[in-house]
Amino acid sequence: MTHVIGRPDSRGLLSITAPFFISLGLFLFSIFIPPLGILSPIPLYYSLVARGQKIGLLTIASCSVAILALTGEKDALFFLVFCGLMAVVLAESFKRRASLRSAIGAATLAPLIVSAIIALAVNIFSDAGILKALDNGASEAIAAVTQSYKDAGADPQLVEWVERNSDMLKNVVGRIFFGMTAVSLLFAVIINCLIIKILSLKFGWGIHFTDNSLANFKTPDYLVWPVIAGGVFVLLIGGAWATAGINLLLITGAIYLIQGIAIIHHFLLRSNLPIILKAIGYFLLFSQPPLLLAVCCLGFADVWANFRKIGAENG
Repeated sequence: MTHVIGRPDSRGLLSITAPFFISLGLFLFSIFIPPLGILSPIPLYYSLVARGQKIGLLTIASCSVAILALTGEKDALFFLVFCGLMAVVLAESFKRRASLRSAIGAATLAPLIVSAIIALAVNIFSDAGILKALDNGASEAIAAVTQSYKDAGADPQLVEWVERNSDMLKNVVGRIFFGMTAVSLLFAVIINCLIIKILSLKFGWGIHFTDNSLANFKTPDYLVWPVIAGGVFVLLIGGAWATAGINLLLITGAIYLIQGIAIIHHFLLRSNLPIILKAIGYFLLFSQPPLLLAVCCLGFADVWANFRKIGAENG
């Protein structure tokens, strides 16, 4: 795929068929290496932007049909909603010259809304209902985690604790399912945008968003209100509202985590530290959950403090 927008492409057939095989391959091989599935939208996005909407949609449909034939309707629907729709929304955002922040928000919300509609339909027309499906999924996930701990030779006390508290863990997974799905989608979209930029710059495709400097990322000020609402739901109201509040806090917390990372990235770019020290700093940051929580709080405090402006004035 070496096509550049606005230039003739001598590899027309290859640039049309390659996105199909690459996206399909990434999705299918995610059975063995799960992170590969996250990258499936990238070839679809290329096809939509570089080859046109008709070719792009045909590529998405062809991949969905192939997955339907190979692994079944559930995987095909998952690919269509989460990979295909994400690619379509990102491509349309690029063509409309939307900001990267708007594109990421739309590409995260669209699959969430469609999946919620599908879940509602399942709940109405299925005998078991969506809650039963979530319960079964949580049970399978906990069983898989327990087995992976055993296979990895984990501390027997940890394995015993997981097995003993499986019902409690299943309840927790069910309560935060929506929030964790939204957060996973958000980071999947960000990863796709990052890799699209890297590939676009390397091969000269010209299909990446140009306003995507992490150091300049800032959340809208009104996002503070969902945080406040989530805290009120959890601390003061309880019940189903507390579940909604937990999910709100998860989603907004992930966004403020990104803002906190942007602040750190801003100051690291301005520093004279060697690249190796910056890399070590990021490794320590992402490997320590307490540090991630602190960075999330830093991002939230930036709503009032505006740390990057203070740093610029001091500089």
